[in-house]
Amino acid sequence: MKKNGGQALSCFLMPVYISYVLEKMGRFLAGTTFLIVLSTLGFFVTEANDLKLEVKDLDALAKTDITLKCLIKNMPTNVKLENVGVVWTKQGADGATPVYTFQTGKTEAKRDGAYMNETELLNGDASLHLPNVQFEDEGSYTCIVYVTPSKGEKQFQLFVSERPNVAIEPKEVEVLLGNERSIECTANNFYPSKINIKWIKMKEGRSDLITDNICTGSPTKNGQGAFDILSRIIVMPELEDNSYVYRCQVEHRTFEPTYFVESSLRVKEPEVPSKVPVVLGILFPVLLLAAVSGFLLYLKFFKSIAPQVTELQIPDELKHKEKSVFSCLVSGFRPKSIILNLYLERERKPAIHISGPKAEHQERIIEDNELLAFSDPEGSFEASILHDKKHGDGTRSFTLTITIVPDIYIDNYAYLKLQVQHTASVHPIGWNKKINVIGVKPRINQILIPPIIAHGDLVALTCPINGFKPRPLIITWYKQKPRENKKKILCLDEKEDLKYFSDNDLLKFHHSISEMMDKNDCTHDVISVLTFIPSVMDDDKATFFCEAKHIATCSVQREKDIHVKATPKLDPIMLKDEAAIVGAPMVLSCRIHSYYPQTSLKVSWYLGDTLVTEGSDVGTPKQLDDGLFSCISTLKTVPYWPDVNKVFKCLVEHESLPEFRETKWTLEELVSPPKVYEILSDPKLPVLGMPLTLSCVVTEFYPKDCTVVWVRGFERMEDGTKTEEPEFDEEKRLYYRRTQRTFYPTLNDLGSHFSVEMIHRGITYRPDKDLFVMRFKGIPTVSEVMVDLTACSSGKPVTLSCNVTGFIPKTITAEWRQGQRTVTEGVKTICNDSPDKHGCYNLSSTLELSPKKLDLNSDYYFYVHHEKLQDPITRHADIPE
Repeated sequence: MKKNGGQALSCFLMPVYISYVLEKMGRFLAGTTFLIVLSTLGFFVTEANDLKLEVKDLDALAKTDITLKCLIKNMPTNVKLENVGVVWTKQGADGATPVYTFQTGKTEAKRDGAYMNETELLNGDASLHLPNVQFEDEGSYTCIVYVTPSKGEKQFQLFVSERPNVAIEPKEVEVLLGNERSIECTANNFYPSKINIKWIKMKEGRSDLITDNICTGSPTKNGQGAFDILSRIIVMPELEDNSYVYRCQVEHRTFEPTYFVESSLRVKEPEVPSKVPVVLGILFPVLLLAAVSGFLLYLKFFKSIAPQVTELQIPDELKHKEKSVFSCLVSGFRPKSIILNLYLERERKPAIHISGPKAEHQERIIEDNELLAFSDPEGSFEASILHDKKHGDGTRSFTLTITIVPDIYIDNYAYLKLQVQHTASVHPIGWNKKINVIGVKPRINQILIPPIIAHGDLVALTCPINGFKPRPLIITWYKQKPRENKKKILCLDEKEDLKYFSDNDLLKFHHSISEMMDKNDCTHDVISVLTFIPSVMDDDKATFFCEAKHIATCSVQREKDIHVKATPKLDPIMLKDEAAIVGAPMVLSCRIHSYYPQTSLKVSWYLGDTLVTEGSDVGTPKQLDDGLFSCISTLKTVPYWPDVNKVFKCLVEHESLPEFRETKWTLEELVSPPKVYEILSDPKLPVLGMPLTLSCVVTEFYPKDCTVVWVRGFERMEDGTKTEEPEFDEEKRLYYRRTQRTFYPTLNDLGSHFSVEMIHRGITYRPDKDLFVMRFKGIPTVSEVMVDLTACSSGKPVTLSCNVTGFIPKTITAEWRQGQRTVTEGVKTICNDSPDKHGCYNLSSTLELSPKKLDLNSDYYFYVHHEKLQDPITRHADIPE
């Protein structure tokens, strides 16, 4: 075999059947399914094509492994894989359909076996690997790359082909002069269907293109999705045609530039008897020559020759409603009178007679450019006669073209019968062909689901069922929970009646289909969509099955596991206390609830854009009745003035979220509560009945508004009060104000606690301790009895103590009593011999009681009496058991 170029040869058969490539998947997924798949991809990027991608068109042979190159020429450095996304799409008639997606480190292949090298992705290689590429993979592909916030997008073409297997029979042909032979050239299992076959005859360096006596069929699709074609040439050679080489030259996109096979021709002269009696000598040679010449003329021009009828090359199986064109050559007959009968016998029906022309009274079977056509009333078969030719030796030929668009319901097991009657043949010549019609089984693709199935949100499970015929199809959906049997949900029968198998399923699940029929080959595409609202308790980790039953197959099904997730919800951030106090611990809390699963929750706290790690905590999650989880995250921190108007953020990451979710709280103001460190007395030691002024400074408060009220114990006193306006301390950046109260103390004030209440931002504050207790000069002040039990456990005495201060004169009664009895044993009293700086006297007294003598049922108290006291003072000891 050799390869060579050549000129194009157009086929003369009409009509030409042009096959095409099915692209059902693209047409439908571009509508419903593509929106479902890509609506939740979760990329947030700019629209500018900042990334520069390098792609190129690719030619590939079917059933090979290929790589669709997509290189990022300006890949940024130091990029994290979770910030990179890649989407591969294939362009269909109605839009783009997803092939492969990579986002946030997760991959999803819509095409079986497709994968990317994630390691090379960070090096700028987003190429997609497709194993065992098929014809349906051919098309326009788009590589879309996201590197947040940049994007790049480039489109290119993938061509998938299958190289024809070309053969010629016979490779050497011997023809007796005056006869004819046919040479067949076949090209099998090629793709796409576009192909060109031409015949060339060559001898001694000279080549001629042949245009007559050629019958080339239309490409027919075989069971592998590829195409077959047959071309036949009728050879009626002269003696000078001996040693010609007939070349079948095939043009297809898989050949560069062409491919050819050859058959050599040998023309053999007929053996003519030449026995002449010697006795005739030389008297009869002229007569003998004349007789032989006349006989040869009779053989060549006048003898009746029966037609040669080629077999109709019908495949073993024809597909329902798929148009096929076949040709039968009737050639080499003489005289012109011929009858052609074509019968169609359907199962359990009478035969249909598709009759051909009776040409006894016609000079030609058909006139120039005329077409005789006959059709079956059902529309499945159509026959036409064309290209009637008369040759130089008086023989004729024409082509019978039969177009079949079979219907599986009426044409399966039918017989197509041809009978050709001619005067040179005693019996009819022809053939009888059985028609086997099959359906095309559905191709059920992977069930498509959104990347995230959210608890409580409507979800659609989409099952594309493509490329089948005839239309009747049964679709059944199943569901199987972990450790349970598979159960039917619903069934859509061949009449499109929908049946549910339980009342719960009727309420929960809804089914819809979208469909389309290809007008060229009558194949159907259906998208079955099961919609429902999933829940964690009922649907997480369940497996859904979509089953399709069809006349061309028992059943095919796909299954898909689903994982239900619930996106966390964030309540507003709450401040634990009524106000945030500068320099004091502050606790912020955020309730995070309604999420699933539990393990993938990550909580982070930020102050502005700074991550806060110290003081943050996540409480133990609790599972609610609906299976969802809830927890409380807290942040303990100490705010200062620079933090005012800063934003605290609680940021949550979860596998159900395409990106983080956050809630914010602004520290609008800090509070510094008012403080009082001392209360001053003028005079320092008050005198009964003389004016007394108490004063203090309320300091270190913010904001400015602060109300001050003087109190005795818990009684507010308004008389004699004077409070200045707040002033701002530039150094501390806080406010302070002075307040005083002038009054005449009475004996009722003796021992009373005087203080101030400060109302600031609606909150009432008091000093932490008593800053001023009213004492009068000369009148004794008696403290509470102190009980010391620290040594009691070791058997040592219990010590009671009490102090008396500020009395004049020195004479005073101070003693310990038990009931009505004065206790003297264990008593120790010390009194100053000289007055203190205020001219007053002081004493202290202790009582030691051994554990054995300690009577818990007795009342121990300290008794004081002085001439300036109207009544004695007693202080009882509170001794615990």
